Amino acid sequence: MINQEKLEYTINKANEGDIDCLLELGSYYEEGKNVEQDFVKAFECYKKAADNGSDEACNYVGLFYQDGIGVDKDYNEAVNYFNKAIAYGDTHANGNLGYLYLNGLGVKRDYEKAYEIFKEYHQNDKYILNILKQINNGSKFVEINNINELKNKKYNELEDNDIVIINDNDNVNYHGYYEYRICKKIINAIGNFLEDIDISQSEIDTFIQIYVKLANTLLYDHDACDYENCMDYALENATTTRNLVGILKGKSVCRGHAKILKNILNFVNIDSRTLSSYDHAFNKVKIDEKWYYCDLTKDILNIKKGKEIENCLISKKEFENCISHIAFNDNKFDNNSDSTYLNINEIIWNSKNIKKI
Repeated sequence: MINQEKLEYTINKANEGDIDCLLELGSYYEEGKNVEQDFVKAFECYKKAADNGSDEACNYVGLFYQDGIGVDKDYNEAVNYFNKAIAYGDTHANGNLGYLYLNGLGVKRDYEKAYEIFKEYHQNDKYILNILKQINNGSKFVEINNINELKNKKYNELEDNDIVIINDNDNVNYHGYYEYRICKKIINAIGNFLEDIDISQSEIDTFIQIYVKLANTLLYDHDACDYENCMDYALENATTTRNLVGILKGKSVCRGHAKILKNILNFVNIDSRTLSSYDHAFNKVKIDEKWYYCDLTKDILNIKKGKEIENCLISKKEFENCISHIAFNDNKFDNNSDSTYLNINEIIWNSKNIKKI
């Protein structure tokens, strides 16, 4: 936390157009650091710095347009600002533009172009490079919304090296690429996970069984986020720690946790979405026709220790008390619950079905 004098100096210099102070103030608003979090003001700061020639700010503006943070989502503008950043010499923007070619957002989908960009700017991520190489070599690919769809007979003719693209409610699909042979392993792992889950019970009991068992099963892969001390590992596992492969490894990061929970719940017909904030990922879950919010990553330690949990099936208002829980890809038209699910900790720790897990 900086002092008031330093904050006022940063604001005044930013108002005068100082690029460094605009970037600094933008980061304050984006992260809710030293000021109240405000994505619109963060965008305004970055946009002003970008229009004054900052390559770093151009990349940030591209990301805000890409994800609809503080401004209406606009993939064409994202491409525009990524290209500006690249022209100014920002190498991060090259990698971000690669994701848009991967998804065909703001540009025509081009796997060859995406592969060339990833080969230069994401060369450590051999997982996604292998996927793109196979697509460009003629492997068939299919797009689905969740892995449970692969049980449909129409996918029986897929071969092990064919590619499955699992889309999420995030339009920019960074991590949903799999070889079919890996998908089969994931489906088997989910089946094994669900063997001792009693799905004949109510939605809430079924959900809690899955939530608690996942918390006791998954580890958080801290090294995958430690780019300072474990850069090679973090880059190499940038995809697999953020998608469903984590259920095979027994560890992932928050985005992987959220995707695993969502897809397992889909196997038992409980609707769930993965949501993202500027630095975190979590879920919303539909129980008894109402949407609630939960953060498996933050609840794991307390569940392992048998302590009261604080981030499971709570209202949007309560959930967003934590800055990291303000999602930029939430759907405002959902019927969000206005209260915490009744006696959630009592349900968890007093249920006979939970104690046996």
